[in-house]
Amino acid sequence: MDNSTQLCQPSTGQEDDWKNLYESSFPVDERMAVGEIRQMLQRGSILLHKTLNKSNELLCFSLTFPAANSDFLLLSYIATDPTKRSGGFGSKHLRRLIEILKAQFPNHIGLFLEIESTKESGLDAATQKARLRRLDFYQRLGAKRLCKKYLLPSMVPGVGPRHGELLWFEFGVKVIDDPVLAKVIAEIYEKAYNLPVTDPLAQSILAQFSGATSGGAPSTCPLPPAAAGATGSGTTVAQPDTSAQPTGGAQPAQIVDRGPDSQDAKQDSIGDAK
Repeated sequence: MDNSTQLCQPSTGQEDDWKNLYESSFPVDERMAVGEIRQMLQRGSILLHKTLNKSNELLCFSLTFPAANSDFLLLSYIATDPTKRSGGFGSKHLRRLIEILKAQFPNHIGLFLEIESTKESGLDAATQKARLRRLDFYQRLGAKRLCKKYLLPSMVPGVGPRHGELLWFEFGVKVIDDPVLAKVIAEIYEKAYNLPVTDPLAQSILAQFSGATSGGAPSTCPLPPAAAGATGSGTTVAQPDTSAQPTGGAQPAQIVDRGPDSQDAKQDSIGDAK
């Protein structure tokens, strides 16, 4: 990356470059209305950062949701222009974003995000490969991974949830153990998906943390060899997630975090969200 690249710059979101990439990267049923996002940007309830090249062309953008009255942040959307992935701009953007957020929110515990499950049974080879690559991208950057069942509530009323995974980047302010994770998950469901903790879906996930005490080892998965610094491809074979998907009255989400897919395997770059 040359010195003329404008890395992870804050934006008010009034321009259309991020809007165009956002609308081309995410399906309609996973997108917030652009007008709503712009209103949230004006209120400061969501943050937009953009990486631009020397010609002021958009390379990558991210939208981050600082959960109201909470001590964590949620990476809501992130995408890289598919024609400009070979420069590794996605990973550089995310590294810089974490630095910015740690400085801007010194008392926050970390940046959380959701991806589609790599452990779901019945995936075709291409889908499995894409999901593993996405997971590997985040873990190479230092993300930790929840080793419990996690579900993504549907944005469409009456449609069942999907299997997902919860990842996070720790800021070093507080130990993120199981009681902390349970609290974060409850707040993500309530504030990002408008799903009360009394909903059967939320209850099925939070029940896994029943009896957890502070100071215990968190339910994190070990890093794959490449992310831990060993040689090799860095791709691990995930075990199928055979847990049943509970039904529940999930409401449309206000914020949806869809992890990126680093499709350029030769470069450490970030790709569009699914």
